[in-house]
Amino acid sequence: MKTDSAKRPPRSLLTSVKKLVIFAALCAVACAASAKPKRVYASPILPKQILDSTHLERHQADEVEIIVVREGHPMRKRSSDQLIFQLDRKAIARLYQDQLIRFYLPPGRHRFGVIPASNPGLYRVSELEVEIGNGKSSVFRIFQTGGFTSSGGKDVFDIASY
Repeated sequence: MKTDSAKRPPRSLLTSVKKLVIFAALCAVACAASAKPKRVYASPILPKQILDSTHLERHQADEVEIIVVREGHPMRKRSSDQLIFQLDRKAIARLYQDQLIRFYLPPGRHRFGVIPASNPGLYRVSELEVEIGNGKSSVFRIFQTGGFTSSGGKDVFDIASY
């Protein structure tokens, strides 16, 4: 007469699977615990790249420091293409890859935008609406999304908070 044990996998297999699951969970926890915050390696923009210097210095005590970094693409060589960075729909600087701009804004709602400097009519402005808080500096990044435009497969850029 057959028993129920014929339908169940052997005990050693169950033990092995349990050990594997526990090992995978421990690895996931160890990897998450060892994750380090991302460091930003970028150089400041040059004076000739500034289109509007209004916000480059603090004018009021409540203004908040904002840093925007144009990241490089890890799989591509350094690009010579400039991007135009916009603040509240007004161009303030041209950024090369691995460059940053530091400026100061009063608390409140602002709109950041980015568009390639060459042939801007072929692209749409990528925008991000942000709420700047009191006394809290913020870092934002400009990155390639790897998307394509309908006019020829150029990279599309986006902007987001770090």
